[in-house]
Amino acid sequence: MNREEMHCDVVKIKRNKHQQHLAQLPKISQSVDDVDFFYAPADFRETLLEK
Repeated sequence: MNREEMHCDVVKIKRNKHQQHLAQLPKISQSVDDVDFFYAPADFRETLLEK
């Protein structure tokens, strides 16, 4: 196994550990009605300032 293959294996192991960690986190339910989409940074900023 060369150095590049070992590096790829380490990356895969770290990714798997991260995915396992994310899977264990509590889930927060959210309805689609609560999601807003912003297509311009100015709209996003304005909404943040309103709240």
